[in-house]
Amino acid sequence: MSTPQMDAQQLKGHLDLLLLATLEDSPRYGGQIIADVQAATDGYFALREGTLYPALHRLEKAGWIAGEFQHLPAAAARSRSIP
Repeated sequence: MSTPQMDAQQLKGHLDLLLLATLEDSPRYGGQIIADVQAATDGYFALREGTLYPALHRLEKAGWIAGEFQHLPAAAARSRSIP
């Protein structure tokens, strides 16, 4: 049995809450957020970076989350968390 595909309108109405719930426990990087949302929804919401990052920026601008750059051995990365 195949996993149903996400509907853009359903995602639009749930994205912010999905992201806030995902970030509730600990800071995460973009790729981990994508994987966690997909796992939490049994694959129904398969986010793409072009959907994720604008939503994270919108939540950060509204003061709901905080971003932090961390310098890792290979590159700099930005994690997001609820302040």
